[in-house]
Amino acid sequence: MTDYRNEFPDYDDTLSFPDGWEDISWHNDACPSFVRKFGDVEYRIFCDYVDPERREMHGAMRFVIYIEDEINYVCIGQTDTLKEAIDCVHKEVNK
Repeated sequence: MTDYRNEFPDYDDTLSFPDGWEDISWHNDACPSFVRKFGDVEYRIFCDYVDPERREMHGAMRFVIYIEDEINYVCIGQTDTLKEAIDCVHKEVNK
């Protein structure tokens, strides 16, 4: 298990995910990320920097939510709060 603080020592926030989410942050990505699997579907939330100037995409929201399979990432939402990102996953899971 990785730790986003080791992979991104200059990250400008403290992240606290609910139980069941796994930190899979990797320093070659643009920002920290966490995953959780519901059934056969894996959800990944990328957590960009608080400072908009440090984000990979200028003008983008902080949290980007993807569904992953072996081949593709499908974006299912973007938010500016972690709570809204997790709520987005739960809404998708409960469809």
